[in-house]
Amino acid sequence: MKKSILFLFSIFIVQFSVYAQKTQEGALANQYFENSEFEKAIALYEKLNLDNNQYYTNYIASLTALKEYEKAEKVIKKQIKKQPEELRYQVDLGKVYLISGNENKGKNQFESAIKMLKPNQSQIAALASSFYLAEEPEYAIATYLEGRKLLKSNNLFVFELGRLYEQKADKTQLFDEYLNLLENNPNQLSLVENNLAQFLSAKKDFDLLKSALFKRIQRNDQNPAFTSLLIWQFLQQREFEMALIQTIAIDRKEKEDGGRVLELARLLSNNDSYEVAIKAYQYLIDKGINTPLYLFAKLEILSVKKNRIIRSTYTLADLQTLETDYQQFLTEFGKNNSTAFAMLELGKLRAEYLNKTKQAISILEELIEMKDLKPIFLAESKLELGDIYLLDGQVWEAALLYGQVDKAFRDDPIGQSARFKNARLSYFTGSFDWAKSQLDVLKASTTQLISNDALNLSLLIADNTGMDTSTEALERYSRAELLSFQHQYKQALLALDSISILFPNHSLQDDILLSKARMDAKQGKYFESLINYQAITENYSQDIWADDALFEMAIIQQEKLNDVPKSMALFEKIITEHPGSLYVVEARKRFRLLRGDAIN
Repeated sequence: MKKSILFLFSIFIVQFSVYAQKTQEGALANQYFENSEFEKAIALYEKLNLDNNQYYTNYIASLTALKEYEKAEKVIKKQIKKQPEELRYQVDLGKVYLISGNENKGKNQFESAIKMLKPNQSQIAALASSFYLAEEPEYAIATYLEGRKLLKSNNLFVFELGRLYEQKADKTQLFDEYLNLLENNPNQLSLVENNLAQFLSAKKDFDLLKSALFKRIQRNDQNPAFTSLLIWQFLQQREFEMALIQTIAIDRKEKEDGGRVLELARLLSNNDSYEVAIKAYQYLIDKGINTPLYLFAKLEILSVKKNRIIRSTYTLADLQTLETDYQQFLTEFGKNNSTAFAMLELGKLRAEYLNKTKQAISILEELIEMKDLKPIFLAESKLELGDIYLLDGQVWEAALLYGQVDKAFRDDPIGQSARFKNARLSYFTGSFDWAKSQLDVLKASTTQLISNDALNLSLLIADNTGMDTSTEALERYSRAELLSFQHQYKQALLALDSISILFPNHSLQDDILLSKARMDAKQGKYFESLINYQAITENYSQDIWADDALFEMAIIQQEKLNDVPKSMALFEKIITEHPGSLYVVEARKRFRLLRGDAIN
């Protein structure tokens, strides 16, 4: 028994030693191959088992590199005999014939491989992959097409063929593949859109797809997927008017409730296409009061009209017309939970733009007394009312509302926003130590904007208070900030100028420039605002307000002065020179929007 065990153990040791030796020889052969030492590599590969794919592949490559074509042919034919079902060896043989100069024989070998296919999807995919790796895309395409015949399905290999047609720069065939898929599988629309997005770059690509779609729609107007894809294509090119026309056409033809028109209207609004968005909402309104989306359209069109006004140069008459629209909406639908958002927006409009703080306070006080409001919406309304109280000089009323929201949503972002507003209120009124203690806690806020604002204000207080620092300059500055918040711009400007006179070399100089720039912008003095922002970027380019100044300059150039090249240059500067800025994501989004990039 012991002898048998020792015998078996000795066999195991011998086998293990042989295996270890072969492994070492394989690694060394691969190393020789990588170093282009093909003769040494060949000598070792010939001792190894060529069923190992890497050994075999490197061996054939070494032989062809040294032009030993006959030897390579023999090796491949031996593998074919061993594994006749593995059609990749047929491709390897054809490739050797091509490399050796026998083109006809190589092509015949490739065609023979395709004829050997069986109705087996894995085998078809493997052969096509072998042709692709052999840099023979035409034969890879032929393999997939033959595979479709064998498997009796034209829906197979769509994405594989798409990539191959893209490689050949054959967009016509590429688009036909995806449209053929939609022909029989309209539910694959989202998948098709996602895949097509990577192939559409130049205008000619979009035009080619558009032409193909129109032909399909004329041939089969019963397939809504084609029209939906056409709408998507218009959106990618930012042809919003055409997208709306097609969307309305589907809504009418299919006798829908306007749902896809509402979805498009919201998309247009998010992409700043306010005029076309308004047309979309108006279509829904014109469907009549008894239609399900009538109220939504009436409400949302007001928000779009507001954004259209405030994100451009506007007149008092524009604002008054918008106020009238809100009032008419509330008259038509009443003041209730369904119209609560309109009440909030009307309050904001009156307070922030029409200087009607008393009327704003009245409607928001009425709003927060309503029953069954969603808690988060009630909190938002209280914060807005708190801001308007502060605007009206009712400091303690504002603090009370901020405190209520903070207490009700202690660990929620809106609660943190309330806490920041309360800390800022303390800063406005000169309670710097208490304000800073709250701000230092908020610096760890999960909301990036609150965290950033808290950090900046905390640094401002820390830099201008302390045992050896007089707080007089900061007191004047915080007072100016409050006056600016309350739209008392002349008094705020006097307070800021007094700091520059009394403390000419004070570290608040860049903060003063930022405050002046923002006040000028609020008053529509855009060129004066840009001068102050420019002073920050030139003289304080390494300080904390440099990226704020760049971003706010870019917004003025984009929305108020309609200077697209300048706004793009400023957004790009934020992206390249301030990669860690809070504004990078929005700057990149706006830059791409102005450049005309496709909608994702």
